Amino acid sequence: MSSYISQVPATSLRQRMIDDMNMRRYARETQRNYVRDVARFATYLGRPPDTATAEDLRQFQIDQRASGMGVRKRPALGVLRGPSLFAREGR
Repeated sequence: MSSYISQVPATSLRQRMIDDMNMRRYARETQRNYVRDVARFATYLGRPPDTATAEDLRQFQIDQRASGMGVRKRPALGVLRGPSLFAREGR
């Protein structure tokens, strides 16, 4: 695991996301980017990312674009769409 991922205390949600990415054989760089981007999104939300709605994600992406982040620089948050890597059990 990259040093970024291992230096951050793993909440059960973060650990589940990492475990799922390992199971799906995501490259370490991809994992580092996803963890960073989801952390950025959670900071924006002010709450855990598994509580986000599709509208929260849409608004975050709009705000990112408005702040000057180009299409290629936007976070890899497509992971939040569809079956999420960190969806709560029983949802």
